[in-house]
Amino acid sequence: MRTALFIAAPLAFLASSTRGNVVTLPFHDEHGHTVLFIDGQPFSFLVDSGSARFFVVHGDWFGRRYGPGSCEKHKMICYFCTMEAPCDDIETRQRFTVIYDGADELYEYVEHTGTLHLGRETVKVTFGLAVRYVGADLPEPILGLSFGRP
Repeated sequence: MRTALFIAAPLAFLASSTRGNVVTLPFHDEHGHTVLFIDGQPFSFLVDSGSARFFVVHGDWFGRRYGPGSCEKHKMICYFCTMEAPCDDIETRQRFTVIYDGADELYEYVEHTGTLHLGRETVKVTFGLAVRYVGADLPEPILGLSFGRP
């Protein structure tokens, strides 16, 4: 349950910073994706109201799994660690697994901390960094809007 609280942090920031105003996330395609920036890098997030998960795909893992140049080919999927948010210890971090039954997908991720950019506001967030994926399609960044299960 500890993870769900960290993952919900960006949503709590959104709610507290709007003070009764409507928060909108512009969808940029017909599949329910929105673009957000983490550590200055753009990501096309699948917005999922049935999940509390908030994660991006580790660029080094994606490149090893799908081949050289795969991150350039599939823009807005890969997260690359920065000097401000290094991940040299990624292999030693605790791993979490989530299975999306309806899509027959499995994501394995570690917790990582970075900066989420929301317009003129920025906030430090802890999010998942996917280091393994099993599924028929490519993995994708997910922005879960649910606060999780009790």
